[in-house]
This record gives sequence, C-alpha cells and structure tokens, in this order.
Amino acid sequence: MDSLERYINQLFARYPKTQANLEAQDEILSNLRARIADDLSHGLSEKEAIANAKNSIPSLDFLDSKQRLTVSTRAFALNILQHVLLCLSVAWIVTLPFRMFHTSGRILNTAYLLMIIAAGILYFLARLLSPSTVTRVSLRSLQKASRWVWILFALFFLLDLALVTGIRFGSNLWFSRPIHINGPYQFALLAADYFLPATFLWIPLAVQHVGKATLEAEVQGDEA
Repeated sequence: MDSLERYINQLFARYPKTQANLEAQDEILSNLRARIADDLSHGLSEKEAIANAKNSIPSLDFLDSKQRLTVSTRAFALNILQHVLLCLSVAWIVTLPFRMFHTSGRILNTAYLLMIIAAGILYFLARLLSPSTVTRVSLRSLQKASRWVWILFALFFLLDLALVTGIRFGSNLWFSRPIHINGPYQFALLAADYFLPATFLWIPLAVQHVGKATLEAEVQGDEA
C-alpha cells in the first residue's frame, strides 16, 4: 500500500463501509493516480505530484450530504427492537442473583423484566401493524449520537464509582483508617454497588447497533 492509498484510507476511516462509499473511495483514488501521472508527465517530481494530489482533497466534507440512506422503517424498527430485547434479556439474567440480597438489585431486575415485556409487545405490534414504508436516515448523525452516548455512559459509570467509593470508604480514606469488610455478605453488597451500574451498558450498545440496523435495512433504488 503506497502513501496515497494510506491517505485515502485515513480520510474514509470515519465513514461507514457502504457500497456507495467504497465505490467513491475507488473512484477518488483512481482520479488522484491519474492526476499524479499527469503531473509527472509535466516534469514534477513524484514527491511533488503526490503532495499536490493529497492537497487537492484535504477532507471528504462533500460526502457528508450523501450519508443519508433510504431504509425500510419496518425492517429498521424490528432489527432495533430485536437487539434491545437481547440486551435487556442479558441484563435481566445478570441481575437475577442480586434479587436475593440487594434492594437496588431487586428493583433493577424487576425494571428490566418490565422493559423486556414492553419491548416484546412493541416488537409484535411492529410485526403486525408496521406499514412497509421507507425513510431517510443519516449515518453521520447516528455515529455522532453513538459516540456521545458512550461518552455519557463512561462519565456516569466513573461518577457512580466515585460516589460509591466516597459513601462506603470516604471517612476511611480521609482519616487514613484501614478498610475492613466483615464477611462475604458485606463483600457481596459492596460488589453489587460497584457492579449494578455496569448493567446499563445495554444502552450504548443498543444505540451503537442502530447504525448497523440502518445498513441492514437499507433499500436499494429499485426497491424504494
């Protein structure tokens, strides 16, 4: 792989690998190679010709307006609801043991069960009632939303870790007193306090899946 191809790959790295983007990438690379060949024929050095080619395309902002895909709303909704059901089911199973000894674990496990029921109802309603329509979805907006959700989740998780640590061990750390955990039951309660917030990981995972669902529900021109 030469430097020009690496440069183009870097420009396209933040864009989804749709068929249209792959074709655009090949076309741009081919055009730049033709430009380099032309510059070489006019006496420029290879280094200068490659630099001119790279400078001619400093970014791919012109592609942003083309990152809207036509998708089937029914396939799109069903795909997302299936993934949400899967994520919620895993979260519910993981929190089941905490029902036995942790109040927040009991509440959270019940909440996940209710959300599974609600998502299941929505899924079957979508299968029965959702019309076969199409809509336009911006992949760039979905990618930005996914990044922000991951950032917010990371901040929430770190804040919760700090809060639990402060509540449980704040005075010990402040006065440099040793930390004592009295038996396995107290250890289990402490572990639950730290672990339960991690079960909200299903939220950024579900949002991230929306981009994949968009690509899978894309409707080609002759199908729209």
